[in-house]
Amino acid sequence: MIEFTLNDSEISKKINDDFVFIDIYIEESGQIRFNEFIGSRQDFAKHIGYDFYPTTAFIDSTMKIVHIAPGMIEQDDYLKVLNYISTKQYREVEFQTYLDTLDFDTDF
Repeated sequence: MIEFTLNDSEISKKINDDFVFIDIYIEESGQIRFNEFIGSRQDFAKHIGYDFYPTTAFIDSTMKIVHIAPGMIEQDDYLKVLNYISTKQYREVEFQTYLDTLDFDTDF
């Protein structure tokens, strides 16, 4: 995903402008500390409910996970996720509702 989606210039700019990007490759050793959790990378992935790579977790300024995007995501779809988070739409609507709104707006 890093090679194909995250290296896209538009996505890279959006991440650099609006996010702090941390790549946690679960196959590497090392310990994660997140809120009350302390453990391996693999255990952290299980702790947040997704034990496969790639998974993107978005964490707000209060250290709360606000959205998880599992799996390989194509560039256009990843931009939708980034916009959903950066505009704080996650506070108002579920992600699928947000996508439905986008699809509705582009159907004309």
